[in-house]
Formats: sequence, structure tokens, C-alpha cells
Amino acid sequence: MAHDGGPGFVVPTQVDSHWGYSSAGGQLGGWSKLEKRADGSYLGTVTFRGGGTGPFGSFANGGNVVAYSNLELWAMGLIPDAELQSVEVAQGAVPSTTEPGVFTTTGLTTYTPDQIIARVLPQSRPSTATPRAWRGLVVLATTDATVSAATRDMLNGQIDRFSQRLTPPAGAFHKW
Repeated sequence: MAHDGGPGFVVPTQVDSHWGYSSAGGQLGGWSKLEKRADGSYLGTVTFRGGGTGPFGSFANGGNVVAYSNLELWAMGLIPDAELQSVEVAQGAVPSTTEPGVFTTTGLTTYTPDQIIARVLPQSRPSTATPRAWRGLVVLATTDATVSAATRDMLNGQIDRFSQRLTPPAGAFHKW
């Protein structure tokens, strides 16, 4: 859902279908904290599950070890416009070849919630005022004539969890 929801047209980035060098700081890359170093370069970091930190990725941030970011949740329609936060994007970013998470840039551009919404609405969603209700389809392709009960139970459990309209438990990184 996040890939389809927006990188590239939500905010312009240097990395196709990902947040690249931006403060998106979620599953699809970007930093959650940015520090300008004495040499003029920047160090971007993210917070991992369990509280540790590490260098950000422009393409991804280690799979499910970071939470979906504010921008990702909004792009997927899981939070309303009123909760959307500004996003910084590095222009002309050049990554360090020796230090993960370090890059130089020709400048940082801040996109406000109003600017982000204006970029998205004409191109995709009719409204972002309220979170979306997602529907899903699961297709199982197999060369076997039958599917085991264990596999059916696992798929049904995943479908059930995906379709719950509940608030995630405290400390959970992801929406249901």
C-alpha cells in the first residue's frame, strides 16, 4: 500500500518509489533525525524497534524494524490530513561512499502539509480528510491440487488481522 500511496508524487525524491533523502523516516527510507556535521555533510538516522538507532536508508530502513512514518500512514490514507507533518527533502544529495547514512546536499526543501496535499489530490485521491477503509483480495496460486489446512488457516488468520478496524496495541509499530 505504501508504494502505491505515493513516493515520487507525494514529495519529489531522488529514489524511485521510495522516500530517498527526506525526513519521511519510515519503511520506504528517509531519516527521522538529521544532524549537520562540522564538515557540512549530514548524518541521517532512524529509530529501530526496541529503541536503538542507526543510519537511515534512502531505499528502505531495514524492513519491519522501523514504524511506518507519518507520511506513509497519510499516503496510505490511514491518518487524516490534520495529522500530516511537514517533510524535508535534500536536493542534489550525494551519499558518502564510506559512511552509511551520511550525505552532502545542495540544500533542503521543506514541504508543508498543505503543499503535500495540493500535490496529491489532483493526481490520486478524491479526499484525504478521513482515513481510508481498505479492502483486500488474496489469491493463492499453486501447482498442487489441494492446499493444506495449515496453509488455509494461516492465510485466513492474516486476512482477519489485515481487515480489523481496531487501534493497534500500545507499542505496536504498525496499523492493523
